[in-house]
Amino acid sequence: MRQRWRWFDRTVFGSRDAQRRSRRAEEQRSETPHAPRITHHASRITLYLAPSLVIGLGLLYFNYIRYGSFAETGYTQEILFREPWVGAYGLLFSPGRGLFIYSPLLLLLFWGLRPAWRQLPRLYFWLIAALCLGYWLFYGSWFAWGGAWGWGPRFLLPILPLLLLFVAEAISAGEQGTRSGGAEEQGSEKFHASRITFYVLLTLSLAINLLGILVDFNEHFLRLGTNDNFVFNWAVFPPLAHWQILQEGLVDLIWLQSTGLGLAIVWPVLLPALALFVLATINLIITYRGQKEIRNKKKEKPTLQTSRITHHASRFILHAKRSSFILLLLTLALTCLILRGTAQVGQAGEQAQADLPVLTTLTNSVRPGDALLVPMPPFGDVQEITTRLMSYLNHPLPTYAWIESDPRAIQPAEREHVWQAVQGQAQRVWLFERWLAQGDPPTQTAIRLNEEAFPLQEQWFEGSGRLTLYALAGQDSSAPTPLGVPFRGADFA
Repeated sequence: MRQRWRWFDRTVFGSRDAQRRSRRAEEQRSETPHAPRITHHASRITLYLAPSLVIGLGLLYFNYIRYGSFAETGYTQEILFREPWVGAYGLLFSPGRGLFIYSPLLLLLFWGLRPAWRQLPRLYFWLIAALCLGYWLFYGSWFAWGGAWGWGPRFLLPILPLLLLFVAEAISAGEQGTRSGGAEEQGSEKFHASRITFYVLLTLSLAINLLGILVDFNEHFLRLGTNDNFVFNWAVFPPLAHWQILQEGLVDLIWLQSTGLGLAIVWPVLLPALALFVLATINLIITYRGQKEIRNKKKEKPTLQTSRITHHASRFILHAKRSSFILLLLTLALTCLILRGTAQVGQAGEQAQADLPVLTTLTNSVRPGDALLVPMPPFGDVQEITTRLMSYLNHPLPTYAWIESDPRAIQPAEREHVWQAVQGQAQRVWLFERWLAQGDPPTQTAIRLNEEAFPLQEQWFEGSGRLTLYALAGQDSSAPTPLGVPFRGADFA
């Protein structure tokens, strides 16, 4: 009897004690109901936004020192919008910029909308849909929605990962439907047709984008010799043109360079890239198997059939904090090796070797108070020469580069703004006329400098252009003998 009553006391009063403890815990939680949750999410949000905040502040600082305003990005005069339906259609179906033309696999996203609506949280679904539609309609309304020279709809690149979520939902829904249908569903004509459609779209997408990787798209547009009438023109369909260029042997891979004896592999670039790819692949496999094993352990006891890879995967997950730092260092080292090899390949190119004497002259002769002007011919690559200048020169040199003549010539107001900026900050001006031959007429910039400044020295570089040094009016010149070229308008008294 005593044992029964003791059992009764423990049961009744023990449950009462448990109720009291639960009430106390609820009271404590009611005092600060959401503090732990808010703190937890706030720390995650802060960690997520920290890199973007740092980069954003850097961009604002760049805007200020480059344009004199935090809000100016250099595209203020290009905020022009036109009929949205033309660009919206072109970004999806045009032969030059159509998203579904360059990636047919994305057509599956239409079959993934309903499964995504069922599987994803409503807020998450509408957020993804709003971002995709916003990007598409915004750039479809912009006057330059085609993006000039390029491969495919480059303005839609940021939303491709979001669109692939709908593609993944379509594929997942198809697999689940066949599993639930059993052997009869898997043997049906509908099942075989869906699988064939998937593999056809996947093969087309891989083949089209492989052509974009193997061939430099600039080669195609240089052969066209025009900057318009190629977006909706099937006669100059870029993938077909790239296939023709590829048959000529013009391959544009940084680790595969053409020589007099054929194609040669650049191992300092390829080996670390392959090592980084293998490392990333192994890491994904181990992480996936480790997480799968952990989920299985929660459902059932481990068996003797666990493989070695799965066993090492669980150990890797348990010791991830120790190995993550080593993997991070190894990834950074491989990335640095790739960048070093890539830079060496770029410097060994024919154009880079032609530009090397120009860069050497500037490095040895530039002094504080100098500025560099680089007028480019039509369709010249401004980013190429300016990047090479900034990476090669040892001393900071304010550089202004633009397209000199039509059809993409610098506007008169922009030219005057550059001239006023140079006069306000420079004592001497270096003029590098890109790809100018000795028989060519002088550029507009050279004509103006010859009229309003004092030419000090001039050098011609074969395959690169002409480099001329000028002293601005009212500035002291260190050159003993000026060049005998036409000059008027400056007062050095």
